[in-house]
Amino acid sequence: MTSTFIEMPTDVSELNNAHVGNDPNAEFRLLIQQSGLTSAVAMTIFNRGLGAAACPASQWEGFLAQPGSSKFMPLPSELLAHALAQFKSFSALPQRQTTAAFRSVEL
Repeated sequence: MTSTFIEMPTDVSELNNAHVGNDPNAEFRLLIQQSGLTSAVAMTIFNRGLGAAACPASQWEGFLAQPGSSKFMPLPSELLAHALAQFKSFSALPQRQTTAAFRSVEL
């Protein structure tokens, strides 16, 4: 699988404006951007529990595309709810900590 660069707004006011209103795609883009994960990792987390209905890369790109783009696909509210649940459970996992012993090893 190739990693796809997703252009996200860098201006905080732009992110806040994307959250205004009832726009599942804007909320989804904000969620992915705030996760700090690569698009490929975020898509893997999103697809957990979807089974045969897992989102392919082309659909993922469509959900993250800006309205008016030829790739844009509306995100169903059920999938936004699924994304929120998946990323909430992901952020609840303990983060790995590198010990001093690992930092001092030379490769």
